[in-house]
Amino acid sequence: MQLMPKTGKTVAKQVKLKGYNNAQLFTPAINLELGTRYFKEMVDKYNGQFEYALAAYNAGTDRVGDWLGPGPLPRIRKSS
Repeated sequence: MQLMPKTGKTVAKQVKLKGYNNAQLFTPAINLELGTRYFKEMVDKYNGQFEYALAAYNAGTDRVGDWLGPGPLPRIRKSS
């Protein structure tokens, strides 16, 4: 999972990970725990629309907000 140190620290606080430091982002179990927790936050933020959640996970929520502009979240059409 690709977590920036600031995001890792924030999520570590949310899960009450004691003694967290940025080097732990290179520990697979901790990295997966924090990364999947953060991705779930993105999925929830974007109402289950995984495309937006993936974009926000990789580019940041501010960037996705800029791309989408003001107003309600547009629904992504699923091809059949």
